[in-house]
Amino acid sequence: MMKKKFLATLLAGCLALMLAACGGTPAEGSNASQNEQPVQLEEFTAPSGTFAVSLPEIDGGWTVSDGGNEYHLVLDNSDQSFSVMIQALPMEQAAATFSSLDEIIAFYQQSTLSEYGEPTSSEVVIGDPAIEGVVSDFYEVTQNNMTADLLISYFQTENAYYVCILTGTKAAYDANVDAVKNALTSFTEKA
Repeated sequence: MMKKKFLATLLAGCLALMLAACGGTPAEGSNASQNEQPVQLEEFTAPSGTFAVSLPEIDGGWTVSDGGNEYHLVLDNSDQSFSVMIQALPMEQAAATFSSLDEIIAFYQQSTLSEYGEPTSSEVVIGDPAIEGVVSDFYEVTQNNMTADLLISYFQTENAYYVCILTGTKAAYDANVDAVKNALTSFTEKA
């Protein structure tokens, strides 16, 4: 129960930041042998219908949670120990607050994420073909003797700025992050 509260607090902080910015069996990893079956992906579309991503099966299945507005896609595993959140900031809405992806990154880093210490730079490929200029940071957060990991990626297209967060308790994160990161190449805009 304490694990869920810790992760929920971490997720709530990131989700609150997202809302404020916009106004409103473990999966197989990339080292699968050639004898194994290909990873099956399931497509999930944001409520707005403007973007989608296909993710691998996860122990207990994915649950779509209410992200607070139509431009949030929030997916949790069955015990909420691992989550994927993608937020779109449509250019016409974001323009009132942000003029560049760098401003969005600075906003996140200086507000809620500053509580998590210094990040480690990470590499994440999003979209196929890959979206250029993806910036990704990894955070390890320990509170009340529990550790959670958070990987946040920022990127943009002609239509929107995006923030993608993969987070979970240490064990759930380690078991699922590689397969989910590999699946982010399936990200597509539908606008």
